[in-house]
Amino acid sequence: MTVAFGRCELDLNRYELRRDGVRVPLEPQAFTVLAFLVEHRDRVVTKQQLMDHVWGGRFVSEAALTSRIKQIRHAVGDDGRAQQVIRTVHGRGYHFVAPVDDHATAPEVRAEETAFDTGEVRYAESDGLSIAYQITGSGSRDIVLVPGFVSHLELDWADPNHAHFLRRLSGLGRLIRFDKRGTGMSDRPRGLPDLQTRMRDVLAVMDVAGSDRAVLFGYSEGGPLSVLMAATHPDRVTRLVLYGSYAKRTRSADYPWAPTREEREAYADRLATEWAWEADMRTMCPSADDEMARWWGLRARAAATPSTVRALIQMNSATDVRAVLPAIKAPTLVLHRRGDRDSLPAESRFLAERIPGAQFIELPGADHFVGVNPDQILDRVEPFIAAG
Repeated sequence: MTVAFGRCELDLNRYELRRDGVRVPLEPQAFTVLAFLVEHRDRVVTKQQLMDHVWGGRFVSEAALTSRIKQIRHAVGDDGRAQQVIRTVHGRGYHFVAPVDDHATAPEVRAEETAFDTGEVRYAESDGLSIAYQITGSGSRDIVLVPGFVSHLELDWADPNHAHFLRRLSGLGRLIRFDKRGTGMSDRPRGLPDLQTRMRDVLAVMDVAGSDRAVLFGYSEGGPLSVLMAATHPDRVTRLVLYGSYAKRTRSADYPWAPTREEREAYADRLATEWAWEADMRTMCPSADDEMARWWGLRARAAATPSTVRALIQMNSATDVRAVLPAIKAPTLVLHRRGDRDSLPAESRFLAERIPGAQFIELPGADHFVGVNPDQILDRVEPFIAAG
């Protein structure tokens, strides 16, 4: 849906603000504030309502909200004194007052996308940090999704293909998702967390969500963390699904498929420098269209900063879960796309060959990301999960 006001257009599908037809950069939280004010333009929105909506109950100062309002006014060309777009109502909040064109049309929406409850973002405490999590769907079966490099619980729903992946997965049981510490809506600690630390975060989320045992679905970087969890906490994992993953992130004589340490360092430099709108998209999802590319960049910038990206790559470079693979007792399904540019199918075969009884499936395609052609993945995953 596109909402027009003055010289501006707010495109809620592409998550874009355009002024005189030219895209205006606006950080995700500022965009969310503007969209909420437009949606509730029939009334004054209190500061607390805005802060609850944007920051999900996390403690932030009013200065953070004031800063976002200032960014919006600058982006739309609203004079802070005239306040022709957003009016400050002292002692109460803000009111969107610009005349709006209500004749914008909404795109066609699939039936599955209507009235869908994604669930509220909540927080679990782990080592004194707040780990954001979200529960979608219901049922007696729990599914914990361990994401890849970065995630963002709210923006994960903004791309229709990725949202379809999450909706379908939540149809198999109670889907529990979380943003790993340092990313998304979770706290940003100092230092580099190792897999054991992040595993405690998974356990903390499961505990607060009331999940004693769950199917663990780890993709990409989430795979090694899921492997470690299944091997060291077998009582908490009923089944294990690994997609597009690996056992080790740097090359060695007995693991020749991974990049060298020098290649990983060069990758960290490049990605931290080019953490722009595409944000490594051409490697992770080369089949993405322009709409997904815009969403990918928006989600990436909201989920992590360049310095965080560099730190995460350094942490991942130390990953090596080869020793624990034989200890996994849960039934395991391993999938990988044949032309994956981020990791090789041989790495998933390595996992499957060393996890007792694991099944390996090689899929056609070159996209690493689960949000591209998600049905191809879930058509294999669904019967495996349902059999448990």
